[in-house]
Amino acid sequence: MRRLSFFWIVLAFFPTACDVTKETDRTCEGSPPLASVQQGVCAGAAQVCVDGVWMDPDFNQIPGWEMVEQTCDQQDNDCDGEVDEGLTGLYYADRDADGWGDGGDVIVACTAPAGYVAQAGDCDDDDDQRHPGMVEVCDGRDNNCDGVADAGPCDANATCTLLGTNAYCFCDYGYDGDGLTCADIDECAEGIDYCSETATCKNTIGGYLCACPTGFYSSGLACDLDFPTLLVRSAEDGTIYELHPDNWFLKPAYRVPAADMDWNGENIWAVDPESSAVGVFAAREDETTWKSSFAVDSAYPEHIVLFNGEVLVSERDSGRILRYSEGGELLGSINTHFKTVHGMAVKDPYLYVAVYDGTFRFLRYTPGTFELADTLPMPLGLPDGAQILDFVYVPRLQLWFGLWMTGDAGALTGTDVIIGFTLKRLTETAVTLPFRVNAIGRGPKMYENPGEAFFTPVHP
Repeated sequence: MRRLSFFWIVLAFFPTACDVTKETDRTCEGSPPLASVQQGVCAGAAQVCVDGVWMDPDFNQIPGWEMVEQTCDQQDNDCDGEVDEGLTGLYYADRDADGWGDGGDVIVACTAPAGYVAQAGDCDDDDDQRHPGMVEVCDGRDNNCDGVADAGPCDANATCTLLGTNAYCFCDYGYDGDGLTCADIDECAEGIDYCSETATCKNTIGGYLCACPTGFYSSGLACDLDFPTLLVRSAEDGTIYELHPDNWFLKPAYRVPAADMDWNGENIWAVDPESSAVGVFAAREDETTWKSSFAVDSAYPEHIVLFNGEVLVSERDSGRILRYSEGGELLGSINTHFKTVHGMAVKDPYLYVAVYDGTFRFLRYTPGTFELADTLPMPLGLPDGAQILDFVYVPRLQLWFGLWMTGDAGALTGTDVIIGFTLKRLTETAVTLPFRVNAIGRGPKMYENPGEAFFTPVHP
């Protein structure tokens, strides 16, 4: 009995051979379960037995696996449930091959397939002349795909104008409408013409004309008396000569009292300082008397000009210009604020006054109100100290003609030099007469031009 008991004691301390095997076995029971990640290239991956424990495999050993998606191959390489994240782009069908795609025809791809581009925005993918960046033209279509189409082809009397990114049709000057249809504006009927008071507005298609009455010359919007010739007064004996500015034909014409004269297309008007009167005489050869006259309120009236139906008379050494009606009624006066008025002339619609106070200049007055519009310097090309004693404008030649002198001798002494000039350019022409003159004005032509000068002109 004691021997048996010892045997069981021994067994209690030393396990059997079968028990030793079970204690030291490091294999895992059962079939390998699926790995914890089953997306993308990891799908179907099984766990592996490590020291008797089922664990996820080394994913590096899975074909195509990447810790961070790097390859754009339409696979989920990092097994996060997303395919090629951050590696693909949107590509748009570009059927017209203009570089801009149809936003409604889009695919997701690693690179642009043939016929696809990366930028959308084409509003007509069948027309390569319509896409963002195109210059808008007036054709009724949205050329630059900004969502705004122009109205359509412009009227024949309209101009397509690009404003910002869009084009618009604007009717040309003289027409009115929406640009697609433009109708002529009758400026005359609507009273929006700029014809002077002496001109008559006549509508034309797309504009208007300012028609002048008989005896007047049109300078565009204004009418100037188209007098045939000049009149100059001899400072030596007072004879008034007819002077043709075309070739300097000169011949004595009148012998009436006159310090200065002007013409209104019918009669010659003159001012006489000795009688302080204004007179009217007919354009007859060797005329010696006035046929009518009226007194002026001045001790020494010197120059005269006819302007907008008024008779303007300047005073010597006061700078004042008196305004009279043709019937002799005093209408008012103009104060030039200069001591000496050398002459007056008309270039429709303005009155020009030559003044001198140590410096020669022109004053330009507006009609009606007689407000001073401009002060103009002496014409270029004249020497310092030069003066123009009297002057007149010849519309058909588009030149001013004036009596030119230097020094302070004044109008009483006169000058033998006449210059033709413009107000902004150099003196155009000049001639020396065979005697001194102290007045120049407008007048009719009584003598036929013989085609040669009455005297031999000397051009200074």
